[in-house]
Amino acid sequence: MNLTRLCLKNYRRFAEFDIEFDPQLTVISARNGQGKTSVLEAIVAALGPFVGSFDQGMSRHIERTDARYARVGEGFESEQQFPVIISAEMSNPAKRWQRALNGPKSRTTTKEAEPLAAWGKELQLLLRNDSAISLPVVRYYSSRRLWVSHKNVSSKAILTESRTAGYEDCLSAFSTYVQLQEWMRKATLAVIQQKQQVG
Repeated sequence: MNLTRLCLKNYRRFAEFDIEFDPQLTVISARNGQGKTSVLEAIVAALGPFVGSFDQGMSRHIERTDARYARVGEGFESEQQFPVIISAEMSNPAKRWQRALNGPKSRTTTKEAEPLAAWGKELQLLLRNDSAISLPVVRYYSSRRLWVSHKNVSSKAILTESRTAGYEDCLSAFSTYVQLQEWMRKATLAVIQQKQQVG
């Protein structure tokens, strides 16, 4: 799963914005307040239908507060601009989808994101019958995670749960690397214990 393109309309500071992603690595560099985090959070909203299609996945949506403000007329008043549109493309597998928020009292559309959600549902069904199915790694690490505490998952018996538990908080701005470290520690101990029981 490689995100290859993201197009934004009326999303936060962007009237229109287009970015293509290199399959190996894309570095977004800009001064503070120029929209780096906005691009990352648009990706989070774009991937929401995929993550939300798993049993334990939690989707993210376009929020009303994501709508861009623009000055109206000659005065100083600004009004939110709708629709807010996030379009995305990916490879492996090739998918193209869109999400939109059409007004301040609307909900994020899902119909145009059906190809992505259907792929996630297909993986969830395959996983029920075949534990060898490879799942894409999806994780969002916001700079906000450094300043706000999030629930502690270290006591959770995560190794006995479905692998889709990894999608539970993967789009949360408050996810921490500590969660991944804790999972790796428990998984490594489980493998060591299993080898000791066999040997």
